[in-house]
Amino acid sequence: MVGRRSLIAFVLITLAVAASWAYAGSPNEEALPLLDAASYAQWQAEEATFTPGATAGQPAWSFHIKVDWSTGEPNYPIGWPRVARHPQGKLADWRGWEQIRYRVYAAGDRGVLPDNALALVVGTGEKGISWEQNADGLRPGEWREYAYDLSAVPLRERVRYVEFAIAESEYHDGESLDFWIDSLELVRYTRPTLMDLSLESHTLFADQKTFAFTVQLFGVRAGQTVPVQVSLQRTGKTVATQQVRAGEGLTPLALSIPRTVPPGAYQIVVRLGDQTLRGELTLVSSPWQEAK
Repeated sequence: MVGRRSLIAFVLITLAVAASWAYAGSPNEEALPLLDAASYAQWQAEEATFTPGATAGQPAWSFHIKVDWSTGEPNYPIGWPRVARHPQGKLADWRGWEQIRYRVYAAGDRGVLPDNALALVVGTGEKGISWEQNADGLRPGEWREYAYDLSAVPLRERVRYVEFAIAESEYHDGESLDFWIDSLELVRYTRPTLMDLSLESHTLFADQKTFAFTVQLFGVRAGQTVPVQVSLQRTGKTVATQQVRAGEGLTPLALSIPRTVPPGAYQIVVRLGDQTLRGELTLVSSPWQEAK
């Protein structure tokens, strides 16, 4: 049981940490907390506990599980410990938000966590519809931040619940686990922001005339596009460049190359204002070039 005085101190410290983390260095972001000192009481744990505290020098909430393969639901004794919140009113409509983001610190009995160590689950619409993302690469003793694009969440205008959960089948009976969560929030961007660059392939023939890739932007108004500068560079020198337009979310694009370039190491460079993303590209001789 957490004493009243220690809980008040935790709340005050957490409010300060959450505010600085959400906005410091991110003037083009707006964030709406789903888990903070004000909303903590709205989270309910099943087959687990969820309490305020601190770890690794930082205030956080402990999602604590003692794995027990005999105490789950009657038909499924190896269960799904979870902690969930059921948003109400305007908080249940996520259409105006672009990402969901959280930070977590893992601790427990084992040195290596399973691939599906912890899941973030969002239930929407009617019962049975849900969207789930696993905390890939989570390791004990490290803070990790995860951010997910909300465009893939079905019926996100009707969010029924958001939860953290584990599958006990991924762990040994009797294991003790702690997932320390110091934030969970919805995020949107107030100006066009480059989020990701994905090349269709990182190895291509040097005589290709177009190089395909996809960019992800947030902060672009619905139905609008913004100009993006794309170039092919080698050792810092521009080989080809063109301006394209991209909209909100994922936009497939292609860079046209007016001439054949020699094999070697290149970069696809995407710029939007003062923002730059780079993708590594290797060009190799094609059989047709070698035949000449």
